[in-house]
Amino acid sequence: MPTPRAELSVRDWQLRDLVRDFLVWPTATPPPVLLLIGPPGSGKSTLLGLLRPRLAEVPHAYADLAAPAGAVELPLVSQLGGLAFQLRGRFGSQPVLDLNAFGATLLAAGARADGFDRARVYREIRDAVRGTGRGGGAGEEVIRQLLEQTVSLVNPQLGGLIGQLVGVSRSLWETVQGIRTIRGLPNASHRTAQDFVVELNRQYHATPGERAAAESILVETLLWDLARAYHHDRRRRDRTIGTVLLLDNADSEAGRQLLALIAAARSRMATGGGPPAPPLLVAATARPGRIELPEGRAVRAVGRTADPARPIASATDWRSLAHLHQGPSGAYYPVLLRDLTLEETVERSERWLAEAGQDLPPYRSPERWLGWYVHRATGGHPDAVDALLEAAVLDRPELPWPERISRRFRLPAATPGGSEPRFPPPLRGILDRALADVPAPLRALLPRLAAATDLDRAEGTGALWADHPGLLIEYARLDRHRVPREGSHRTDGAGAALHPLVRTLLLRRLARDGDGWEAAHRALRDGATDTGEENYHALALGGVRAVARHLTERFRAVDARHWCAEYDRISAAPNRLAETEPAAGARGLFDRLVARAAPDSPLASTVTRLLVAGWLRSDPLADPDAALAGDLEQAFLELSWLTGRDADRNPLRERAAAHRENPWL
Repeated sequence: MPTPRAELSVRDWQLRDLVRDFLVWPTATPPPVLLLIGPPGSGKSTLLGLLRPRLAEVPHAYADLAAPAGAVELPLVSQLGGLAFQLRGRFGSQPVLDLNAFGATLLAAGARADGFDRARVYREIRDAVRGTGRGGGAGEEVIRQLLEQTVSLVNPQLGGLIGQLVGVSRSLWETVQGIRTIRGLPNASHRTAQDFVVELNRQYHATPGERAAAESILVETLLWDLARAYHHDRRRRDRTIGTVLLLDNADSEAGRQLLALIAAARSRMATGGGPPAPPLLVAATARPGRIELPEGRAVRAVGRTADPARPIASATDWRSLAHLHQGPSGAYYPVLLRDLTLEETVERSERWLAEAGQDLPPYRSPERWLGWYVHRATGGHPDAVDALLEAAVLDRPELPWPERISRRFRLPAATPGGSEPRFPPPLRGILDRALADVPAPLRALLPRLAAATDLDRAEGTGALWADHPGLLIEYARLDRHRVPREGSHRTDGAGAALHPLVRTLLLRRLARDGDGWEAAHRALRDGATDTGEENYHALALGGVRAVARHLTERFRAVDARHWCAEYDRISAAPNRLAETEPAAGARGLFDRLVARAAPDSPLASTVTRLLVAGWLRSDPLADPDAALAGDLEQAFLELSWLTGRDADRNPLRERAAAHRENPWL
């Protein structure tokens, strides 16, 4: 039985359908280089892994283009060899792809003579393929023996290609002629295809510039073989679907190089008088900001998105951009891997709880409660959603369900040797991956910056950087995408807030340092540019009474809609009550804080209760039972009775209705 991690979310199903739409064949518009863009933990690698078995009937190949930690990236010839080896497999009823020309050029480029006279080896290769067996038979056998005896290939995986891909035949010569045509070069410079092969090997093992030229020819040869299969091969009418390359971590150096070569080769095929480009879809994952996009090319979305102005990705949308496809980067079609919605998180919760048997959360609709609570805690971060659901289901049955989640967000009381405290798994690894691209000195400062409403405010508050003036310059020069942000969905690129999960974790780290918390919020309060921001940080410092007084005065001065917007902004202030009063619980904290504020009028009492309830719930883990929902509803109703403006009553009653019991239902 597959685990819930092996199931596609609604978002992933939408992406799978998008991929299949691009594979319709025949079609007049070649598929794009589909860039699946998302920060670490957004489910990029998981998505490609889930797509592979669902493309069993489609010719496809997969490669992870990132070298493991401490390893050296594989040469491009090795990556291409591995992809070609997979493409030659059997996929349902589709005819096998004969990549003969590519196989020959791949071996020619990758072959390396170790301990032999290179010139002699080249002569033997040339003589072998010029002999009577050219195109197969004796000549091909001589090549195979020669390679096996005197040549070590760059990657042992290519050894299997000797038998499967060597095909020095008319297709190679046609490819040589075609490549030279689209490059605008005279065909006479290579008298035979074998001259071309030997020259290619020389280029590949010469200077870096010549090697790059050889790699470009390798990619062009692969695309030419695919174009021949779909447009000229005798079995072309039996082909009913396109071909896919699934490239994970394409923002690595090797990945960017390969994408650029594919895009450039496609562009040359489109403008150089060669055959139409093959129906090859490249689906490649990348982190934001790592691959340069065409100017004005907006990142698309799939399904619902937090920014309705963002275009929705579709094959129709791609065809509408046909006039912009010119040039290598014109092939790029970027699509955002957004966070999971509440409903998608609930769906995953239901799948995970199916593994729990009778051990279910004691709430009405257990799967909706668990999905609601995990979504509040993670902001829909895909990796964290699955990791926390799995941890909760596998946790000790005697633990209350809210505790199974909240304890993952708790830093240890002490650390060995006084080292920086780290969250327990799985959040430790998720935070480490999210911040992996942030330089260490800035990473240490991030908890203080997280106290600001957004990173722009943090950058503009000099007091936060007073002890580290050099870091401010480093931060200003830093690629903005290296810090995980919320709002990557925004078309204006103005997402300046930290990702909700990352900010929650950083604020919990800051909360352990009482002096650091006070200093950060004082600096931000004193540097505030308006009263809303000033009171936001005053509340974070525990100033319930003063902030309630401010909101009481504002209630008399502005209409309900403006007041509610200001209330929402201020009550979202973070708190460190989990550190200062950890055992009180939501109800105990509420009663205690309201009593301390000592409101002196019915209006002040209502505003204070509303403020405290909203503030406590700014901690996504603080009220797992939604025990304060009734207090919020009651307070908004009271305000609708206390207002002197008739037009304000309905907006306040609407707010009251939004805070119903069991909000997860």
